[in-house]
Amino acid sequence: MIKFRVWHKENKQYMGKILIDHLFLNMAGRVLLRVNQGSRGSRESFEDITDKVDIEFCTGKKAINKEDVYEGDIEKSRINGDCHLIKRLYDGNPLYPSSTIEIIGNIKESPNWQE
Repeated sequence: MIKFRVWHKENKQYMGKILIDHLFLNMAGRVLLRVNQGSRGSRESFEDITDKVDIEFCTGKKAINKEDVYEGDIEKSRINGDCHLIKRLYDGNPLYPSSTIEIIGNIKESPNWQE
């Protein structure tokens, strides 16, 4: 299973689990929100919300407190105090051992953070 979180650009907040359970990523890379589950004899309907959201994928790493590390997170090394932004899943940033990093925020909720 692919882990991800969804930032709603207009509401300026992460979408909750209940809404995420109704999101789909199609083969064209569009984000679709199921707005009607359909019942006997009716079809499901979807709204394309691609331009309204940002998808941030889990890197597979866990921070010192065991929380998942996502794209957009700002991590701090407990080894030397360096901080850096996780821009993409594999962005060439130093990969500190998970047991030595802590998440100190993310770029969406702290947009003025500077590397």
